[in-house]
Amino acid sequence: MAQYLVKQRNGYYATIEVPKSLRAKLGKVRFKQSLQTDSLKVAEVRKHALVSRWKAEIEAARNNLSETDLAFLVKVQKDSRKKDEPPKLTTEMIQHIMNVVGPASALSDTEKTEIDEIAKGKTFLLKQFIADYDKSLTYIEEKTKDIRISDVKRFAKQFKYAKDATKKAVRDWVEINLIAEQGLSLLSCRKIVSNSRQYWKYLQDKKDLNLPDPFDDVVPARLTTQKQINADSRKSFEVDDYKKLIAATKDLQMVALIRIAAYTGCRLEEICSLKTSDVKKDRLVIQDAKTKSGLRTIPIHKDIASLVASLVKGSLDGYVLSGLTENKYGDRSNAIGKRFGRIKTNCGYGPDLVFHSFRKSVASQFEAAGIDELIAARLLGHKITTMSYGRYSSGNTPFPKLQEAINTLDWN
Repeated sequence: MAQYLVKQRNGYYATIEVPKSLRAKLGKVRFKQSLQTDSLKVAEVRKHALVSRWKAEIEAARNNLSETDLAFLVKVQKDSRKKDEPPKLTTEMIQHIMNVVGPASALSDTEKTEIDEIAKGKTFLLKQFIADYDKSLTYIEEKTKDIRISDVKRFAKQFKYAKDATKKAVRDWVEINLIAEQGLSLLSCRKIVSNSRQYWKYLQDKKDLNLPDPFDDVVPARLTTQKQINADSRKSFEVDDYKKLIAATKDLQMVALIRIAAYTGCRLEEICSLKTSDVKKDRLVIQDAKTKSGLRTIPIHKDIASLVASLVKGSLDGYVLSGLTENKYGDRSNAIGKRFGRIKTNCGYGPDLVFHSFRKSVASQFEAAGIDELIAARLLGHKITTMSYGRYSSGNTPFPKLQEAINTLDWN
């Protein structure tokens, strides 16, 4: 049976269920009225006026709207469609508009015109389609999706309508609001703009937005000189720093994390996701990496061999670092990463030294020991971009060479 229609005896009726929470207020379980026809085609046409009115009444009851507001909602529903077509405004869209602009009785003529334009698709209210966009992002991880939607909401909060987001306005938003007032880095700004652009493209592809992309070249290329960038870049931990961090905590799990990082160059997430089954007699097999290049084999350094063996033997959950808590994305590194941040801050280290600095330390030690850069890249999980080794090589560096390189690391 067609939507909102039932056939009884020899005629069709329009009908719509009243939400349970509003039945007492409206005094009925459903709306129902004869359409005075036994023709399905005629019934499909006649039902729209009744359904539009009933939906407006439901919204009026839900939002405690006056008769004036109700009449205006009915008008918006009616004006939002061509003759003999279903209304373009869904119940959710009506409620969203009312939440954004307020009761119709308090609106100016200009605001009422804006709502009419929204209803007819002439003006894009940027917030209006965020929920639809969220549902469409089935192809990315939950954490990535949450970040993207958060950035889109930030963009839609700044620009109420799509027409407001001109290239100049977006550039001013980035330079004045995001950089000058909020102090965001250029990298953060580029991510926000990129996610906003993806939403804009969705509106163009799926919601018939007919406005040009306003995001080209809105983020400054550089705010500082290269000399300043080099001075402010992250540093690496030295041997004395390593010993200081170890001495600063009695947390054996943290000590294990620091030692494994220092003797492998692994990322925080790689260590925390390392399973006992990934530990072989003389090597670690990294199978949960940030990039394809990160999938690699790392020989176990002689100075942490007994540590790794004891962690594997004592594991209660199948992970090398047993007992870590997970966040809502299944990330086991979040909480312990924050614990490390507090320890290094208490040791007097600033933002230029972070957990990732151990990777830089390992790379620096490899360089000082004269380790071939390609071997270092294999161990650290860096992408190799050369034609011969990057594109054509299978990456099968002999294990003894990897073992020789890893054992040059010295934190004593």
